[in-house]
Amino acid sequence: MSAKRLCAALLCWLALPAKADTPAEIVILGEVHDNPHAHLEQAAALKALRPTAVVFEMLTAEEAAKADADRSQIAQAWAASGWQHFDIYAPIFDALGDARIIGAAAPREAVQRVYREGAAALFGLRRRASALTSPCRRISRPRG
Repeated sequence: MSAKRLCAALLCWLALPAKADTPAEIVILGEVHDNPHAHLEQAAALKALRPTAVVFEMLTAEEAAKADADRSQIAQAWAASGWQHFDIYAPIFDALGDARIIGAAAPREAVQRVYREGAAALFGLRRRASALTSPCRRISRPRG
């Protein structure tokens, strides 16, 4: 079995609890970016689960709202998000049925602000309570 197919099968296996007699309220489907097999498996899981909403990490709330209001605008919302390869993600959107499209991507301006000023900048007056008053230290990952 190829690594891509194995990864796609693993993603489906992880979704099995949602197909149980007592359905889960929240199911998280992971993915391997740019892997068409993984996206086809996600689409199959969505068809089986028939969710009321699907959250996309790639779309902002604004982009998702446009796509949710007018399904013919999904590809344009995707393009606006800056993500590429809509063609391999399209089966996921095709499998949504009546599920709402929800965006969870942070707006680009907010992400850039965090890079410039640190995460505490987003919390305003609450930053002291959030323990984000000092910069995080860099963590290096071992290569290998």
